[in-house]
Amino acid sequence: MTQTAGRPLWTALILLALAALEFALSAGPGRILVTAYEVDTLHYLDGIERVRRGEIPHLDFRTPLGALTFEAMAIWNAPPARAMALANLATAALCAPLAAWLAATRMSFIAALGLGAFAILLASSLIVDATELGASLALGYNRWGWAALVLVAPIMVLPPRRPGPAADWGDALALGLAGALIAFLKISFVAALGPLWLGWLLLGGRPRAALASLAVALVASAALAAALGGVEATRAYGADLWDVATSDSRAQPGASIGGVVSSPDAAPLMLCALVAVLALLRAGLRREAAATALFVLGVALAAWQNWGNELIGLLCLPFLLLALAPRIGAEAKVLGRSGRRTVETIAVVLLVWAAPIAVNAQRSLALAWVDQEDMAALTPEVAPDLLWRAPETGPTVVSPLYPERQDDPATIAGESLPACGASRHYVMMLTEAVEAVRAAPALQGRRMMVLDLTNALWMLAGGAPLKGVYIWVYGDSGAALRQAEVLAVPLCPSTRKVRNLMIDEAKALGLDLRVIERTHSWLFLENLSAAGG
Repeated sequence: MTQTAGRPLWTALILLALAALEFALSAGPGRILVTAYEVDTLHYLDGIERVRRGEIPHLDFRTPLGALTFEAMAIWNAPPARAMALANLATAALCAPLAAWLAATRMSFIAALGLGAFAILLASSLIVDATELGASLALGYNRWGWAALVLVAPIMVLPPRRPGPAADWGDALALGLAGALIAFLKISFVAALGPLWLGWLLLGGRPRAALASLAVALVASAALAAALGGVEATRAYGADLWDVATSDSRAQPGASIGGVVSSPDAAPLMLCALVAVLALLRAGLRREAAATALFVLGVALAAWQNWGNELIGLLCLPFLLLALAPRIGAEAKVLGRSGRRTVETIAVVLLVWAAPIAVNAQRSLALAWVDQEDMAALTPEVAPDLLWRAPETGPTVVSPLYPERQDDPATIAGESLPACGASRHYVMMLTEAVEAVRAAPALQGRRMMVLDLTNALWMLAGGAPLKGVYIWVYGDSGAALRQAEVLAVPLCPSTRKVRNLMIDEAKALGLDLRVIERTHSWLFLENLSAAGG
């Protein structure tokens, strides 16, 4: 076997072995301890359970997430923790051939192996956060999207060793198929690749490869669309995305794009990237410099769309810089120093930044092997292998420094609601609601809607899902509100703004409501004007 053929083969085999090891670490305990992102986990469980019941995302329930986000979990006939381990394994297995293609065409064996290992560690872990020591079922789609992004970006930044039709079509297949998958996973990552792909088309000198990748992406997207609900579901997907973009409840995804890149965590990374781009320009590598800058821009856009979360995509940057450094001549200077040495130094600094992120990601898996206090299954019937941190903590009362600036208290069905928000452990409040539903004949078997950010109570209480509802509220819920026979109103919601907007919407619809059950933390209102579901 030649060295050229052996490089990608060994890359793929080693990475597949790493993926199998990660699966064993994840599946071994047979559980996940949910100690972070509890509300996000409930939202994700809601969508997965609906898909398992045969519902079609965007048609039967509304979400800005792509259908593959839920199908990746729902396809496995397994409880949530094992389904997550299997979904992570499938994603990690897809990372191996992408990294092998990089090794075959444009990166050294060590660089492709290192980048592929980072991607697999991302794809196989649970949450990824700089300081969070917890674990969660939620946000796996973000990790999968980052893993795909870091493995296809080098295709558009680094030229192949042997240009020609074979390289063009191989690049087109890798990029096009990955682009189609993430389009039906989470659109943020398509937006992240957009600037880089456009720069590749216009400035990369390989328009045939760029246009072929677009053609592959369109064909693969059409096939996925047909499998995931057809034209109608795809059109509804676009409508859900538009609703989110124009939402009043979450008009901006956290900080502005400027705020994200200038934050204390991001600013040093952005400065390193800027100096590296200057060094590439001084070396005459204009295409590569432009591509690197567009890649960093795309990563910043994805981070912004993910509420300013970690700039995980920059894990790819040190490997790109190490691949480009040998092409920088001795005459190229930046800040009075050797351009090549500067770029290599920046790459090492970025590797030092990236390594703890990869290590930290594994802590979320290791946590499940250690018994912890105050952990319990929220609903053994739905998710027996998810254990939630459930201490008896009360709500956090909002007590403004200037009472005159406080919003008018929300009222519904003649009831004034307190100005408070839920504590971090929202699951305890939901447990209270589940017990109330199961104990009250007037609540059992009814079409129920929660006036809050998520609507998972139906699933936890053994009810039926409400059609056309947001599983994570971004906009108006009119059709679902009209159909709901019971409205569950948290006194201290996870997101007060969303609850109050939904209350205003119920009032605008003129719903005839009366209180039929009350607990310490909830009001249950019967909708006497409910329409047929």
